[in-house]
Order: sequence, then C-alpha cells, then structure tokens
Amino acid sequence: MIEKIMKLTQRLLCLPFKPQRVLGITKVTRWDIIRSKYPDLDEMRLNDKFFTLKSEISLDTLKKEHKMKTDCENQLNEITKKIGCNFRMIKSVDNANEDVEWADLVISIGGDGAFLLASRLIKNNKKAIIGINPKTVINERKYHLLMRSRIRTTMYGKNINDEPYQLDEKTRSLKDLMKVNYDEQNCENVIESNERNITDFLQKSNRRVLPWLALNEVYMGEFLSTGTLTLTIQVDDQDVYKLQSSGMCVCTGSGSRSWYRSMNLQAPETVKRLVKIAMGKDIDEDEALNVIESYHRSLPFDPEDDRMSYMIRELYRASKWPKPKSSPERRMCRKVKVMSHGFDAGLVIDGGVTLPFNDGITAVFEIHSEDGLKNLIIQ
Repeated sequence: MIEKIMKLTQRLLCLPFKPQRVLGITKVTRWDIIRSKYPDLDEMRLNDKFFTLKSEISLDTLKKEHKMKTDCENQLNEITKKIGCNFRMIKSVDNANEDVEWADLVISIGGDGAFLLASRLIKNNKKAIIGINPKTVINERKYHLLMRSRIRTTMYGKNINDEPYQLDEKTRSLKDLMKVNYDEQNCENVIESNERNITDFLQKSNRRVLPWLALNEVYMGEFLSTGTLTLTIQVDDQDVYKLQSSGMCVCTGSGSRSWYRSMNLQAPETVKRLVKIAMGKDIDEDEALNVIESYHRSLPFDPEDDRMSYMIRELYRASKWPKPKSSPERRMCRKVKVMSHGFDAGLVIDGGVTLPFNDGITAVFEIHSEDGLKNLIIQ
C-alpha cells in the first residue's frame, strides 16, 4: 500500500502545474446499490438472496470491485494531503457544480462511465481532468496534455426547455403517445423543408444552447425500438438530405473508438460476398478478416480533431428514401443540422442525458475550441 501511495504521489508531482484544490469524483458501486436495497440482510442471507436470484455476478466479485475503488479513494486522499492540496470527494453529481467550480483539478475514479460523468460537469477548456482506473496497475510515468474535442448542441423549436431524463425513466405507453399534440399537416410541411434552407427555420424558432457537452457522441432515435425516424440533415451549411433510419449518431474522435466503431463493424461473410460480386473470386476466412481489420482500423480519428463524424444507423433505402439517393451513411464534417420528424424520439448525450427530439425540433452540432476537455493522460 505504501509503495502504491508513493507512486501515485510521484505521478501527481509530475503534473505540469501544482494543483491547490483537487476534486475526486466516483460513481456509486454495485455493492453500494445492493447494500442500500437490502439493508437488513446480513452477508449470509444476502448470499442466499443472490443464489435465489441466480445472478451471474458473485457477491465476492462485487465486494472486491468495491474494495479496489475504496482503496483508490483512500490513497488519493492521503496523496493530496501529502503534497499539500485541499481535497474533496463526491459520489453524487446532482449538485456538484459548486464543487467543480472550486477545484482546479478533477480526478475521476473508475472506468469510462465515471470519466464521462465527471467530464460532463466541466464546462470549458480551462479545468484539467485525470482518469484513474482502480483496476489498472499504477506505474511511474509522465503526463501529456490532450485537448479532447466536444460537441456543442444547440436546439431550436418548441418544448426545447423540457427537463432532461435518464433513459430508464422513459416508460410511456402507447396510450400516452396518442395524447401527444401531433399536427399532421405541420409534419408534412416540415418534411417538405428539404426543398428549402433549414437556416430559414432556425431564425424563426426558439433557441437553447444545451449545457451538456458531448465527449463521445450524441444519438437520435425513436424510443420504440422497432420505430424508424425521419430526419432532414444539412451538412456544413451546404448539402441537404432527407432520410429514414433507425437512428443517427454524431461523434467526436474520442467517441470514434466506442459506439460509433461498433455501429460500423462488418462481418467476414459481407466481405466475402462483396469480393465475389466485384471481382468474381472467392476469398477465405483469413483474407476476409485481414480486410475487415484494415477497415476497422481506419474508423477511429484523433480525439483533438476539430471535425466530427455522423453515422446513419440502418438507413432505409426504398423508392422514396433517401433523397437524394446519393445520401452518405457516414461523413466527416464541422457542422451538421438535424431536423426531426419524429413521433416519440429522443436525443441522448453520451448515453446519459436525454431530451425529447420530436417533430419540428432542430439540433445543430458544432465543435468549438473553447469547449474542449483538458485531459491529462499517462504517456
């Protein structure tokens, strides 16, 4: 334990600046959740409960994960005292804005989820953040600065100031949906907006710049999993497309290594068939895998890139859609405007914050240097 603390101390001392106020942000562990759900059960009865539930995760595993993170929190507390920093630790981020403003360095403890949670609270490119994963072996290494691009979302239209919610809170029934004030004539007029400039619509609508910056991606889709979403898209204030799909993802370079990449993954069978059609020859499994690996390696782009990429998920191709027929499913751009013609659609930021994105609402996605995330990472 002493050796780990010394190494963590040396890592903090290698920072390009001396932090005075350090804020640690961590998520509640699964063990915390279980303990709060069954507060009256001792460990033996809790084990019996888990056995009855046939959980695939053992209590020992959950306790081990909890202990690893608790040890990391304690180490961080000791380290900051050792180097003379003021330190705070928070687990709830509901009212954390004041704590984030107070700190000059934010440290997230946990995996990617904890890092996304912490980064969502940082509103500019001035405050530094470090991610510490308790499962990672701690080594003595130097830091380098990575200014990760983030997506700023501006919304136009009606009901854009509705409160956000978590996806698991979305339990509306079909009966609820039918109560929505849905103007068919207005919908038809909006869909025909493909023939005009979206900017005209934006100038006449209410405007809201969302306070949440997307580090990875923004996703748009209907809540009903089998429902398709109709969108009008304008890319870099030029090309306009009208299409129907199961959703759309707009991502940064950081996000190009996560959900965006998985949306673009291909199977060996697809490659074999395309080669057969295009070249009239058969290739074996290894050759197909080599092609796929090269393709997949080409998908991620630099987290500091000032461009983003959009990806249409399961684009519906028919006589009517898309318009024009050459509409690209994926494209790098610096700005994209998306007008929704959805019935019960949502806009989801980094898999967490969710807002309604229904008929007539437009979202504009941009990357600004002042919105970047100042991430200090191990070299």
